[in-house]
Amino acid sequence: MLRSLVGSEMCIRDSGCVVAAFTAPLYHSNTNEFGWLLFSFGFVMWMVLFTVTFRRAVVLEQMPDEMRPSLWFLVAAPAAVGAAWYSLNNLTSFDGFTKVMFYFALCMCIVLVYLGAYNFFNKGPFDMGYWGYSFPLEVLALMALLWHKQQQTNWSNGIAVTMMVISTAVPIMIWLRMVVALVKRKLFVPGEKFGPLVFNKIVHYAIRQ
Repeated sequence: MLRSLVGSEMCIRDSGCVVAAFTAPLYHSNTNEFGWLLFSFGFVMWMVLFTVTFRRAVVLEQMPDEMRPSLWFLVAAPAAVGAAWYSLNNLTSFDGFTKVMFYFALCMCIVLVYLGAYNFFNKGPFDMGYWGYSFPLEVLALMALLWHKQQQTNWSNGIAVTMMVISTAVPIMIWLRMVVALVKRKLFVPGEKFGPLVFNKIVHYAIRQ
């Protein structure tokens, strides 16, 4: 129980920390150092959570259906880390580390889309965990726009436009499904392992026995 409490309250906060780090230099130059503080915590926690979760997803038991949307965290974190690094260093173009984070997030997105084509996701009833699709796509779209700003090629333009369209369409589709579920009174129904308001299911999966 203690592991679940610590995990749900701390480990998944990495993406939030690096997003805050991304916005810190935009407020004032004096907040840049605070942004580095948030970035450091978020980046290290992402590496820990990614390692544990990836191991369980690959070599241990099959992931429960209701937790599978949370795997898109694997896209959100590296994309947010790259965006925060770009902002904190006041870069005008991608350096090596930013490229690594962006390409890694893009590759993870392609892998998850491939899994989705084989009906890996959306097997269970709709719940609030489906909103886990939206943020990773949005932050990846942000990185794609920054990348296109540097590359200025047809290839980069195609990726940026595609990500913008997808990151706009997916939240609309999720919102419509949420409204339908609310009307049918199928939302906020307690599950067997997770409460109806548990958004950090990927952490529970990573650390529970």
